[in-house]
Amino acid sequence: MRFITLILLLNTFTVFSSINTTKYDTHKINDEEDKDVLFIISHSKSPNIVVYKANFVSHNLIDTQKPFDVFWLMKSKGNKIEDITYIEKKTAFGFTVEKIEENKRYRIRVKALEEKQIDIIKNQSGKFESFITINNTRIKLENIFVDFEYTFYGPKVKYLDFKGRNPLNGEKIVRRYYNK
Repeated sequence: MRFITLILLLNTFTVFSSINTTKYDTHKINDEEDKDVLFIISHSKSPNIVVYKANFVSHNLIDTQKPFDVFWLMKSKGNKIEDITYIEKKTAFGFTVEKIEENKRYRIRVKALEEKQIDIIKNQSGKFESFITINNTRIKLENIFVDFEYTFYGPKVKYLDFKGRNPLNGEKIVRRYYNK
């Protein structure tokens, strides 16, 4: 059910008129914006992405009241930033935060993927990084790519690709998670 909610909300921001609907699975935010980005959620029907970002109050000091933020980066509208809606926050892109160690380690669960925990850990240079375990493989998470198709009954998730890097050697990793 959460997969369907995620797709319906992603579909809300799909632009049909001038956007080529080839797979948008290579999303990258420019280097200046990347410094505080934890990971993104992209999908196969639009260039718009959901961005999860660390929220700092000063250099290397995370906001204890709101350590992380989530928003839409509307690439179809010239990289305009838009807040996620109340419904999106409650059903798909919102998240819960568990503080493990103040300003160093957190655990979040995205509403649409509550069975998967994402560990947010500060590295030696002070940047927060996201880690997830998929099929017994630990991944430094960069992108959750959602591939779906439209059916008579509505959107249907085909699979999720968890994309990132091996935390030990930096090699690219993609782990596919099928909707059952």
